[in-house]
This record gives sequence, C-alpha cells and structure tokens, in this order.
Amino acid sequence: IQGIISELSTEENELFFYNPLETWEEINNKYDKIIYSAANMLHPCYTNLIKKVATIFKNSKIPVYVIAIGTQALHYDELESLVLETKEPVAEFMDCIYETGGEIACRGYFTKEYLDRIASNTAVATGCPSLFQNGRNLHIEKREEKLKKIIINGNMSLNEDILYKYPGSVYIDQGEYLGYKYDLNKYDNIKYVANLISKMGKENAKFFLNGNIKVFYDMADWHWYIKNQRFDFSFGSRIHGNIMSILSGVPAVVCVIDSRVREMAEIFNIPVVDIKEKYDIQAIYNSSEYDDFNRKFAKLFDQYEEFL
Repeated sequence: IQGIISELSTEENELFFYNPLETWEEINNKYDKIIYSAANMLHPCYTNLIKKVATIFKNSKIPVYVIAIGTQALHYDELESLVLETKEPVAEFMDCIYETGGEIACRGYFTKEYLDRIASNTAVATGCPSLFQNGRNLHIEKREEKLKKIIINGNMSLNEDILYKYPGSVYIDQGEYLGYKYDLNKYDNIKYVANLISKMGKENAKFFLNGNIKVFYDMADWHWYIKNQRFDFSFGSRIHGNIMSILSGVPAVVCVIDSRVREMAEIFNIPVVDIKEKYDIQAIYNSSEYDDFNRKFAKLFDQYEEFL
C-alpha cells in the first residue's frame, strides 16, 4: 500500500482512502478510479473474500484497478490444483473487474500463469509496488568482501547464531515484538522483563533488550535506520523485510518458503536460496549476484509505470 501511494502521489492525482459512510452513488459520482490492493488472496481459503469483493465491485460504475494480487501455494507444482479449487469464484472476480473497465496487475509470472488458466485476461505481471518507491534507478552493489554487520528476518531460530558470530548485526522483526517496544508498562522492569522472557525465551529477550532485535512502527524510521547503520547484507524469508533493505541500498538474498516469496523475488531477479536448517551466511553472500537485478530493474519499473 505504501508503494502504491508513493507512486500515485503526483500533482495530477488526488488520493482518497475508502470512506464506509459514502454510498455507491456518491463514489461513482465523486471519483474517477478505484485502486484495490489485493495481496495473496488467490487461494481456496480466501474463496469467500473473493466472492465478497466481486459482489461489492459490481456496484462500481468507474474502473477498478487491482494491484499486486497473487496466489498462495507452497510450491509451483500446486498450480493445477489451485486452478481447480478456485476457478469459479476467481473467474467471476475477474469478469467483475473487467466489466468496470479496469485492469489487473499481478505480482509475478506464476500468478499470471494461474490467471491465464482461469479465464481469458489482459492482466500484467508487474511485481510488488513496494520495490518501486525510489524510482527506476535502483542499483545494488556489494560493498564488503567479508561480512561484519548483517540484517536477518523471518525464522529467528534458523539464524540466531548470526547475532553471536557477527556483533552489530540485528534481527528486524515485523510484528511479534511490537507490543514490547511500545508497552506503556515497560518501566515496571521486573514485570516487563518476566513477561518478555516467558513469551520469547531468555536468549531472545536478551537480544531484544540489548538492541539486537529491532521492530519499527513507521516505515520512514525503518528505512532511515537501515540506510544509516551501514549494513553489509540482508537475509531471511520475509520478502518485504529484504525489499526494505534493497530500497536502502543493502544487498539481500531471500530464503524461499513458498510460491509467494519465490515469484516476488524471481520477477525482480533478487537472489534466492531454499529454506533449510542452517546456512553459511558468508558463502551465500559470496555466491549472490545482482547483475540481473541491476540490468533489468529499470525496464520493470517502466512496465509498472506504463500500467499506472
């Protein structure tokens, strides 16, 4: 959503968030277009949501543009079963969008192939808007040969040894520790620390209190922190955690846990490794290449801008 907002915020556009108090008559008369950020809703567990959204947008007399929609599966070989289980509601959803005069931008080539199996369409694989926030000239270079400071994200248990081996490295959390950072009772130290230890474990509590685990409520703070701490490398299974590092100029490798993460990394040519129990982080860094990313990013940006 932040990506979409930043890219549509021009002098020509006036942006509004949905107001549930407005009727469809007011919406159709007041606005030119509707932008719907859809995420990973193309999965059997979201069938009711897909049907609901289609029913809602049947009221629209202005074009509806769906951005960043994607499938959710463990592996690419689940494509056929996904199509069989979701074909009817997704076809209805697509028909509804096209009847408004709108269009669909999906987040990768796997989702595009899925949509092509569902029904005839003119959807475009653009990638996730999050990576386009800094314009078309994003360029990634490895600054160091030997790693010193690393950002990790995703499964902490797979990577906590990095925090011991590389002092100054951090684990950037995307939710679990948010309550502890902004807990108004944290100055009641004994109660606060006891609760932290009981929920997160002694070692993780120590990492958090020592500043090796970070969590950011505001995206600008997150971006500023990474950019100014001079990290060498970013690694983990949280795709947007790695995207934030890339936006800040830090090379990243994505640990692939499902089709969603894989297709988002692949469309942008972000290096990937498959999930396993332990990693040699220096070896992963040494073997990672960003030539394809740097060579193809501007074209991807232009394709997305053309869609917009």
